[in-house]
Amino acid sequence: MAPRLTAALTIAVLCATAALPGCDSKPSAQPARKAAAPDMPPDQTYTVRGVVRSSPLASSKFAETRIEHEAIDGFVNLNGQVVGMNSMIMDFPLDGSIDAGSIKPGDKVEVTFSVWWKGDPKWMATRIKPLDPATELTFGRADPSRAASGAAAAPAAEPTPAPAVPAPDAPDAPASQPQGAAQPQG
Repeated sequence: MAPRLTAALTIAVLCATAALPGCDSKPSAQPARKAAAPDMPPDQTYTVRGVVRSSPLASSKFAETRIEHEAIDGFVNLNGQVVGMNSMIMDFPLDGSIDAGSIKPGDKVEVTFSVWWKGDPKWMATRIKPLDPATELTFGRADPSRAASGAAAAPAAEPTPAPAVPAPDAPDAPASQPQGAAQPQG
């Protein structure tokens, strides 16, 4: 084939392909929906304090709100290792039961969220409770050794506690509970 004919055919094929439906590179303009928990128990559930940094966003797959949260010493990763999670600003998809209208930037809150390493979404806020505006929050690095050693986690970032059981060496004293999970990665 002559070079000019080959070039013309290539251009024609490219133009025709670009006009095909579904080949558009723009994302669809579907409204965000409330998250639904995956059909499986969560791998971990945590309760942590933080500050709402933005109102619920509708620009993502799930309605979500951005919260800057305190460190979680006992955060467990996908491999079951306690790695901790530093303080960070994180987008939380909202469970359908959360009233998104009650959340506004600057609010101090306690957020309970669950993690599903093999789910969609990977994590989701299942409860958001307002805190007193005078509540002092501490942002910083997680210390996984506190969780691994059984030391009490900072009151701001404890996983949801399991029922207390007597320690083997002290029948009347509650045993320290294992803590947390690792940082969700979306």
